[in-house]
Amino acid sequence: MGPQKLLNVANKLINYEISSKQNHNLKDSRRNADIKWKEIMIISFFLLCTVLQPIVSQACELKFAISGEQKESYKAGEELIIEVTIVYTHRTCEIQLSDTKFTYEGMKILGATAWKEKAPNTFSRQIKISLLADALPEARLNIVRKCSKDGVVGTFKISKTS
Repeated sequence: MGPQKLLNVANKLINYEISSKQNHNLKDSRRNADIKWKEIMIISFFLLCTVLQPIVSQACELKFAISGEQKESYKAGEELIIEVTIVYTHRTCEIQLSDTKFTYEGMKILGATAWKEKAPNTFSRQIKISLLADALPEARLNIVRKCSKDGVVGTFKISKTS
């Protein structure tokens, strides 16, 4: 074999090696792109679940407000009116408003109104309380509504001063 033929064969081998490596690199870059795409999809899915979870999980929206003058903290013996509002986010609810469970600490319930519909799917009631002179730094009104759509749990805290 002459030197020219040997040189041609060597060039063909080099070109074959280069094109083979380029093909391999192309396959690697496609594989890396597929992996990156999958990573982006997985991260996006978890972010979407994290953002939507609070929206999807609660069947009701719960709001609390003190009627009248609002302060940073209140003294024992002060009487307050707390307005509790429930908004149905699924339009209908399988449990009655009367099935709403109230628990409390650091306060005494003096009375409450019946639930009233303020707007479509929005109900409120007022609860009159008196703060107790106990060791607790805050009074709490807890509300629980359990249903198959996860319901809602809420706590309203009132800071107390001695």
